[in-house]
Amino acid sequence: MAALILIDSVHEKRYLSNEWDEGRKNIHRKNLRLFRLGYITSSLGIPRLLKQPVGRKSLPEPYQKLVNYIGYNPKTYEAVYKEFLYSEESAIQLKDSKPLNKELPITVLSSNNNDASWVEHQNILSNLTNNTIQIKTDDGHSIHLENPKIVIDTIKEIISELDKNKSLLN
Repeated sequence: MAALILIDSVHEKRYLSNEWDEGRKNIHRKNLRLFRLGYITSSLGIPRLLKQPVGRKSLPEPYQKLVNYIGYNPKTYEAVYKEFLYSEESAIQLKDSKPLNKELPITVLSSNNNDASWVEHQNILSNLTNNTIQIKTDDGHSIHLENPKIVIDTIKEIISELDKNKSLLN
């Protein structure tokens, strides 16, 4: 791995139940039940009848049309349900993994989410290595849909830096 771009990524602490207060545990249980119900009923079209898609409900066009299209798909409900179902297990695997190379270039693209724990976790991510930068955006969690240009520009910048460093080594 030559570099890493995290797009409004979740820090593993968000899904470790020993880090949760009772309110956070209740929210997680409620979301898990909701996504399980959506997963079970999506093949019958119930979420579409209730106008409850997976995903954001207010994105710029044409992105909202895409969310509306995939937001009711049973596979979409399955994915989000399993994400919540296995979130703690995944977080534990990440916590127990070997540390990143301290010189690995990382760019953290952060949303405009002002939730205190989200901001704290974005700040933790922005200190993963000695070579991590954080870009705070005015976008919501779907940065890749709301502002794809910043994602593309970030990828191009990292490739350019990697190419420049490669030529310096030769």
